[in-house]
Amino acid sequence: MRVIVGATGGLRVANGLSEGRCVEFPERFELGGGIDFVEKVDLFRRSLVLSALRSGGTLTRGAQLLGVNRSTLSEMLKRYGIEEREWKVVPFRE
Repeated sequence: MRVIVGATGGLRVANGLSEGRCVEFPERFELGGGIDFVEKVDLFRRSLVLSALRSGGTLTRGAQLLGVNRSTLSEMLKRYGIEEREWKVVPFRE
């Protein structure tokens, strides 16, 4: 079983050998014990975006590292509330 998380946050589980046999999940659901799966996935995706931006240093390079278009990365920044000051490295000057 594979979980596929789309750029817009949609979730699908691919069963079997092909993605053609997928089960769509609702926008939000709880796994039990108060764990919100979509919230946890969003936090994970946010950390991936931040890591790519910090490693790449620019939006263009960060998008390349994530394998998405620059415009898609810009949408992700808005969705996850990521501001430039969180990832942009400012050179130290004496």
